[in-house]
Amino acid sequence: MGNTDSRPNIVGVTNGGGVNSKEDDGINALMKASWEGNLDIVRNLVGQGADINAKAKYGGTALIESARNGHLEVVRYLVEQGADINDKDDIGYAAVVEAMSHVVVVRYLIEQGADVNAKDGSGSTALMRASQGGDLDSVRWLVEQGADVNAKDYNSCMALMKACRYGRLDVARYLVDKAADVNAKDGNSRTALMEAAYFGSLDLVRLLVDKAADVNAKDDNGRSALMGGAHFGHLDVVRYLIENQANIEARDNTGMTALLLSSLQPRELGLVALPGKLKIVRFLLENGADTSILNNDGSSAIMFLMLNDVANEGKIIAVVKLLLDHGVPLQRNIDGISARMIAEYKGFLRILELLKTYEKRLKATGFSYLELTEDAGWTGIHPLGTEMSDAVSELLSNDNMQNVTFY
Repeated sequence: MGNTDSRPNIVGVTNGGGVNSKEDDGINALMKASWEGNLDIVRNLVGQGADINAKAKYGGTALIESARNGHLEVVRYLVEQGADINDKDDIGYAAVVEAMSHVVVVRYLIEQGADVNAKDGSGSTALMRASQGGDLDSVRWLVEQGADVNAKDYNSCMALMKACRYGRLDVARYLVDKAADVNAKDGNSRTALMEAAYFGSLDLVRLLVDKAADVNAKDDNGRSALMGGAHFGHLDVVRYLIENQANIEARDNTGMTALLLSSLQPRELGLVALPGKLKIVRFLLENGADTSILNNDGSSAIMFLMLNDVANEGKIIAVVKLLLDHGVPLQRNIDGISARMIAEYKGFLRILELLKTYEKRLKATGFSYLELTEDAGWTGIHPLGTEMSDAVSELLSNDNMQNVTFY
């Protein structure tokens, strides 16, 4: 109904028109009093003959307004006086939907016959709301009242997915025991296992895998649970998924693998998560991750490590060396950017020396990934030299840099 400050007072509604008079938008005094939770005025108006099921122009009723604001006593009184609990407003919302933020009101309305599977504007049911919030008692009660554990919102997301997204282990366990589909996909083809892996809950991941969740399922971006766990720095999840046959070399739609994603720091994680990410890089290498795989832009794990906003040479140099020892390619990507150029741009002098040593080793075997002499006139690595530094700065600052897939 909007802010109470923007509406005339209740007395003004009835002046000159009787107890059922309405404003231009169809709102009457009973709706206002119900919205405000003023039980005494509600009783008084009903006693004077107010139409308990009258509708505003948008379809709202006194019961819908009281339910929206969680006024249980007003809701109970209106229902006892004959208010229609399944009446809906013009966008299809019944009182139980409007009350979804107020558990006690939802329970009361369902006990009185409201649809336990009614949906809000996003398609969420009361069960989905309770699952997301981790309210196990309400989840149990709703299921006992007939709530559909496999109902989907308008993005095809189910209660189990919402529980896993927010780390609600007890709720997820209960829903699985009640036959929630562990391999169902939402509108983006994400599964409950992906949500659990992204969140980083090993217990949730174990629960779902034990119930035959597909460890290699992919979403619409080609991402698997393993890739999500690697990207967000959850080593225990990554280890468990690999132990349970997750494909370590799977690639997403941009060509990223778990190794490449573990080398790239999501900005929202900040510096604090970087050590955990580096441990995942080591773990994946120890378990046979193919370092020769580049993403679709031709960028390597070393490039992603150095390009992290929080990259610190002292923190990443050991992992860079490990990647070099495992044969990471050093050629330029499709935008002409190489690992050497990034190291130069970032001022990572020790990494530059590592790259130079590694390139010499490759050349000694007759195999060279990088030649800078052809198109730029450079004759090798010139740490912080003016010519190279200016050119690299220009390259890494121009629009080409925006085309590289940095997650």
